[in-house]
Amino acid sequence: MSFKYINPGYAKLLNDVFTQNTNASRNPESGGLNIIGNSNVNAILPIPAATKTLYMSFGLYRTGWGNNCDFLAVNAAGLKKTGLSMSDHLGVERYVINGSSTQLSKLYSLNNTYNKYHIKIVSHATEGVLQIIFNGQHIVNLTNQNIMDGDDITGVYFSMSWDAYVSNIIISDEPISPTEKIIALPVSATTTDMQDNGDGTYTATEAGQTVMQTVDAASLAATIGEASKITGICAIVNPAYYDGDGLSSIKAMKGEAEQGSFALGTDTTGAASASWKENDISIADLGRMSLGWKSAT
Repeated sequence: MSFKYINPGYAKLLNDVFTQNTNASRNPESGGLNIIGNSNVNAILPIPAATKTLYMSFGLYRTGWGNNCDFLAVNAAGLKKTGLSMSDHLGVERYVINGSSTQLSKLYSLNNTYNKYHIKIVSHATEGVLQIIFNGQHIVNLTNQNIMDGDDITGVYFSMSWDAYVSNIIISDEPISPTEKIIALPVSATTTDMQDNGDGTYTATEAGQTVMQTVDAASLAATIGEASKITGICAIVNPAYYDGDGLSSIKAMKGEAEQGSFALGTDTTGAASASWKENDISIADLGRMSLGWKSAT
């Protein structure tokens, strides 16, 4: 089963210890959202079971050289880390295979510049692959390797410092085009039977209530071009929490179809997101969809 994780730069969707910055100059592609951390901050994002091939794409803006800027695939034990590591005060970059790192010969992630990375990892005992592409250029292209002993890839390990701003994160078990990027969808209409609080937030009072939105297809086409194709959708609700009234989960909806159920906590700064693939639908098709959330117990 294929999957797609999409995060334009919401810190809460990775780990509570990360923080969020909205400096647009550090993320020119999707509204200025950036995830930043501090020393020794990390998270592991779980991915579906039985994954052997993983693709990662993200944008990185750095303002200086600090610790912990890593993007690594891990197995169920959290070991055999494989991917890209930039964890040195001098800005040394390394590729990592099964926890063993090799220094790259050139410094790629320039400071005060927005850079795009694409990583491909294939877990196999003898025919494994590690590819790292920086701004369209292959900087690592290793094949026929022992990658993770062929173990299932069960998570992606993120670590980032106070001087690293990460955004436009896409993770999938299918290839990610270098031209693919995350775009905020303009909304043309909202329908709901929840309580409308008048400030852009809604409160559910019973299970089964929904808040659904329709994409403004004309506005989106004017922004990115009518011929553009949609490869995935991410629905984010922020804040998302329950206050003891019996409703403790929420379901992402595409029309009448559920796209996943998410348990909520009582933290009023909590958030939830659902990401799913689409088979290159058109902007017009997207405009005919209704996307949103349903309250549940």
